[in-house]
Amino acid sequence: MYIFHRGVLANRNDMFAIFFGFAKGFGALADILATIAMCIYLTGSRTGILDTNSLLRRLVGFVIHRGALVTLIQSLLLISFYAAPHNLYW
Repeated sequence: MYIFHRGVLANRNDMFAIFFGFAKGFGALADILATIAMCIYLTGSRTGILDTNSLLRRLVGFVIHRGALVTLIQSLLLISFYAAPHNLYW
């Protein structure tokens, strides 16, 4: 992989592209699994106390939004890597 003045990664080989795709794909999958695990754990921690349950509902909402945002970013990185191979958007 060399950086040329004409393009950022003009000599990117196929092996690098395959490993990068696997890394970003598994990263997105790991984020989804972590989000699901945290939601299951927090949902099972309800105590019956109104304030605690309200806090847990807000935490579950935060975890879902965070997981969706991070997974979206991972997916956009993967798409931009393959859509613009000679630019450094990713």
